[in-house]
Amino acid sequence: MIRIRINTTDTDVFNEVFLEKAYDLGFLNLYPRTIIDGGANVGYTSIFFTITYPQAQIFAVEPEESNFQILLRNVKYYRNIIPIHAALWHREEELQILDTGAGKWAFQTVKSTKVKKLGKVNALTVDRLIDLGKIDAIDIFKIDIEGAEKELFSVNYEKWLEKTNVIIIELHDRFRDGCTKELNNATKSYKFNREERKDLIILFKTVKKPRPK
Repeated sequence: MIRIRINTTDTDVFNEVFLEKAYDLGFLNLYPRTIIDGGANVGYTSIFFTITYPQAQIFAVEPEESNFQILLRNVKYYRNIIPIHAALWHREEELQILDTGAGKWAFQTVKSTKVKKLGKVNALTVDRLIDLGKIDAIDIFKIDIEGAEKELFSVNYEKWLEKTNVIIIELHDRFRDGCTKELNNATKSYKFNREERKDLIILFKTVKKPRPK
């Protein structure tokens, strides 16, 4: 049973993931083994991925506590989904959770803020996640982290970007100017193809793996 909080943006996320199929990557003919769901919210995208790719191990990373508690309940019966309460960032440090006022899907992680904050969370680098998960390659990396992509792609991305085959990302220049610039600068040397789908950008290397017989 999937839990949806009434009168929250959970309904919008559910519709985007399951009805609009925003994260459907069928055109790539992938057979992924490892997926990172960065900004997992309450777990809908992780569940969509595990239904689509039951062979994959999925790391669902969510920083905000109330979202994470619903995530835990939503994915508890999916053994291949690993929930992680942390914020993806370019270095390991303590961050603050910021409520932008845009709903449950728009909490930000920032290094410091003078406005009202909701608490603290530990930052996790992608390289550290690779080490902890013993990950050889990131077959799909979904990134919806409300502006923190600017920091994620600013430094310390070379090792994990080399291992990444597909990125599906929503950029948030409206929250933090420079997100698009940092993404483009970081990925330009890695021979990604590019497609756009509404608010999402899909970057993929030319690897169309046939399904094993």
